[in-house]
Amino acid sequence: GDNHYEVVLTLTVAAANAGATAFMIEVFQGGIFQCSGFPADELHRVLHAVCPNLLFPYARETIASLIQKAGFPEFVLQPINFDALYFQSQQQQAAAQAEDAEKH
Repeated sequence: GDNHYEVVLTLTVAAANAGATAFMIEVFQGGIFQCSGFPADELHRVLHAVCPNLLFPYARETIASLIQKAGFPEFVLQPINFDALYFQSQQQQAAAQAEDAEKH
């Protein structure tokens, strides 16, 4: 609906022991966010950096709980800097567009 956005954060954690997969967990943590009053470029950053940052603690807790319940040692997923990932993605897109413009 108007000003409502679904954001889904996907995290995959895999562990191997002597070349064999010990476990692999994939978590999809979703949220519905109401965002209004943002210009288009800022809304894009909010949906791709701020919202995943809000979802991350819940996904991290789910992963830690699943690993512990499976009988493996405690595991804490390190924080992720979604702002840095977003800006890196924006820089890569700008570089790709510049390269594409040079070809044409």
